[in-house]
Amino acid sequence: MTLQEAEDDTEMAGTNPTSFAELGRKSRQVRPHDSLALIAYEEYGSPTLWRHIAEDNNIDNPLDLQPGQILSVPALS
Repeated sequence: MTLQEAEDDTEMAGTNPTSFAELGRKSRQVRPHDSLALIAYEEYGSPTLWRHIAEDNNIDNPLDLQPGQILSVPALS
């Protein structure tokens, strides 16, 4: 006798719908008084790397962040 396990489509692994993340990326919700330089410091350890976040999110004016805005934080290569 050979036994095989049947897959149950109703019990699929869950995902976190609030993460908005892709592989090699993080996401970050802008808090009041955040700046790209502060986010870069907290994510990368250096405020001078803020341009990576700005470019990845098509931000032309780095001072125009809105609290609650979701930013993609790319991995540094």
